[in-house]
Amino acid sequence: MKKNNGFLLQDALFALFVILICSCLLAQGISTLYFQKDLKINEKIEKKWFHTD
Repeated sequence: MKKNNGFLLQDALFALFVILICSCLLAQGISTLYFQKDLKINEKIEKKWFHTD
């Protein structure tokens, strides 16, 4: 359905959806990088969890 201002409502909703996905990905990336600086890897591996054949 063509609107008077020259763009389709479906196109506007699709653009809003794309912007929403991009903003969510950007926010997730920033939060991952922010919380990754406090992440420390425990290098001690307990061998009791390994199965031997």
